[in-house]
Amino acid sequence: MTKTRKFIFGLVLSMFLVFIGVSVSGAVQYLGETIWNFTLTQNDKGATNANATLTGSITYMGGTYYTMQAYIILSDDGPVVFAGGGTLIGDILYLSMAGSQRHTEGSGNCDTDVIHMEINKDTLNGTFYAVGNDFNVNTIDYGDHFAAGTITLTGNSISLDASEISCSQSELDAAAQAEREKWDANGDGQIGLEEAVRALNIVSSIE
Repeated sequence: MTKTRKFIFGLVLSMFLVFIGVSVSGAVQYLGETIWNFTLTQNDKGATNANATLTGSITYMGGTYYTMQAYIILSDDGPVVFAGGGTLIGDILYLSMAGSQRHTEGSGNCDTDVIHMEINKDTLNGTFYAVGNDFNVNTIDYGDHFAAGTITLTGNSISLDASEISCSQSELDAAAQAEREKWDANGDGQIGLEEAVRALNIVSSIE
């Protein structure tokens, strides 16, 4: 393959990536990180009262869908790590999260959990419950556990209002179409020689 053909091939490949990427790049938006007071009010042994600081971030995926990653740092044990996603229905963000923790006392004890969270979109306060397994990697003993409680925002607020954090779908579609028309020389939706020439003209400022 000659250098000219290699250049055109690379240019066409770049255009193809532009055609594919422009229609989806506008939807996902990282909303930021904040902190909550994580209060455990009940476990499988009964009523309890334990508090920890939950640090988490929320990302808007488009439509009514969101993802969340979070962690709890404990001074006397291993960190608890969460990740999951959910959907905004009315004023409540419903999340399903997976959580895990490896204890640091050297006994081999580990925990895994599935956590259900319900967070008010305006206050970012809410409730949770979790069911999971505890197991020992050395003895292969395992059991199950339950927990429930509340989360109360103590850090900065994050807006979950889709109208404030993203363009409308029609605006995204219009932007994608305008970008395609910029590169698609004959409007046939295909990438060929005419598109390569158009691209060369654009990048060399001839057009």
